[in-house]
Amino acid sequence: IEIILVDDGSPDKCPIICDQYAKADKRVKVIHKTNGGLSDARNEGLKHISGKYVFFVDSDDFIDRNTIKYMVDLAEKHCADIVQCDRELGNGDSFSMDAFQNKDQINIYNNTTIFESPQNQVTIWAKLYLSSLWSDILMPVGKLNEDDYTTWKLYYKAPKIVVSSRKLYYNYINPSGICSTLKKAPNITFPIEAYHERIAFFDKINEKHLSDLSKWRFMKYILLSYRNQRLSTEQRSVLRNEFHSIRHDVLACKNVPLIEKILIMIFSLSPSVSNFLLNRIR
Repeated sequence: IEIILVDDGSPDKCPIICDQYAKADKRVKVIHKTNGGLSDARNEGLKHISGKYVFFVDSDDFIDRNTIKYMVDLAEKHCADIVQCDRELGNGDSFSMDAFQNKDQINIYNNTTIFESPQNQVTIWAKLYLSSLWSDILMPVGKLNEDDYTTWKLYYKAPKIVVSSRKLYYNYINPSGICSTLKKAPNITFPIEAYHERIAFFDKINEKHLSDLSKWRFMKYILLSYRNQRLSTEQRSVLRNEFHSIRHDVLACKNVPLIEKILIMIFSLSPSVSNFLLNRIR
């Protein structure tokens, strides 16, 4: 195993800590760079990988001590291009740390069926990738919601995706972190741009089913974002316009559950009622 630590211009003691790890363990490599943001840091790390597989861990998260071995074993057993594990949300002592107490549930998908499944997860982390999948993919520098621009491309390049039910990735929830969007004014520009890019790609190659599934995913983002009380009047108008532009295709998509179709139709009539129901069924 090789561990690549990217010091993205950290102003605290992280650079010193990283160098100490590298001195103590020859498997650790350290990259020091000027601050460029999360995507730039990951892209820089990708330039230095030498292994068959690659796995990302965000700086405030951690993984079970057996995560990499277990996921590599699954990849080798099933000849998988991507192996995905489940995650546990929490902070500090709230993590259960009992991922191996229960039997694992394994599901296998191809590069189309993964988009039909609720196990289609947008996050870059909690996935083991064949390094070759990243040969022509970089994460968008300077943009938020970088996963929205990237993960679907990797799914689509992967002939076989194995999903494990084991919670091997521990996602630390920081109330003031990037992902705490419902507590601050959201930036809807980047997610909308990412979904437009994804839908346009599948339309261009005549993958209508995958285009419609992408619109369904986009619809979920719209409905969830509309709940944010800090949205401006202009942002709500933008989201409503996006909603109406894809509504017909999402309602016609056979994979969309009936309850979600009902929710979409209610939103068309009354967004406030839809928000109330969404809070109840989530």
